[in-house]
Amino acid sequence: MFSNFIRFDLKNGLLKAWKKYVIALFVFSCFFSFHFFRVYAQNIRLQKSGETPLRFTCGDLLLSVLGGMKEFHYEDGEPFLFPALWIFVFLLLLYFTLRYPSENLSGIGKSMLILSQHRKTWYLSKCVWCVSFVLMYFAVLYLTAFLTCICLGGEVTLQPSEYAPAILNAGTYLKAPPWNILPGLFLIPCTACSIALLQMLFTFFMRPIFSYIISCVLLLSSAYFASPFLPGNYLMFFRTEIFSENGLSIFLGFCTAFFMIVLSCVIGCLRIEQMDILEKE
Repeated sequence: MFSNFIRFDLKNGLLKAWKKYVIALFVFSCFFSFHFFRVYAQNIRLQKSGETPLRFTCGDLLLSVLGGMKEFHYEDGEPFLFPALWIFVFLLLLYFTLRYPSENLSGIGKSMLILSQHRKTWYLSKCVWCVSFVLMYFAVLYLTAFLTCICLGGEVTLQPSEYAPAILNAGTYLKAPPWNILPGLFLIPCTACSIALLQMLFTFFMRPIFSYIISCVLLLSSAYFASPFLPGNYLMFFRTEIFSENGLSIFLGFCTAFFMIVLSCVIGCLRIEQMDILEKE
């Protein structure tokens, strides 16, 4: 029965959602191109002064959307530089994963659930779908960065350029290069899975729009407050120990993501057992 639920969800919630991935690919391409033109404008100024032009790498493109922002200290009087590209990438993902589970309760998914009498299995299948969607989303992001780097003449390497943190406003208390971003490329999707599962859990307690608002508040709070208790901080390269001298632990990030995933699945299974499915809108 579990395999039947998974096949149903992957077919209807993943394969039939291909248009969402096309939209994501277009958005990612625009964001990566924006970084290219930023470097290009900088090179024009450098050439006028006779200096060596800058090169960009695949790692630079990924940092331009996943780097986030440096730790904000309001007591220093510095302005809060809103990480628009970073938050848009994750709000788009959370919007894409928002409605499928709850909408599935009003169609054939409800019939399958009632006939099977396996509510926990039904919910766990939705968890598998959610994780699969998030991982596919990041696969598209990473592939787009790789292809954009090739098409625009960048260096195909995950090693960021030495100038990248400066041009991306990563702060001053940085570790010396080189920076190994590979652990972060695994941590960020894991953390995104945990937040998406948490949002999915909330949709079984309230309307999806309110669940999405909670996700927005969580990401905004994470940008404003650098705290290990706000999981959105683990979605930012510049907040982790990869770049920052006092950055968040990668290991702690994986532990936090795993705890949130397990907790969301357990509470979700308990919740679906108590719900009145026939009255669910």
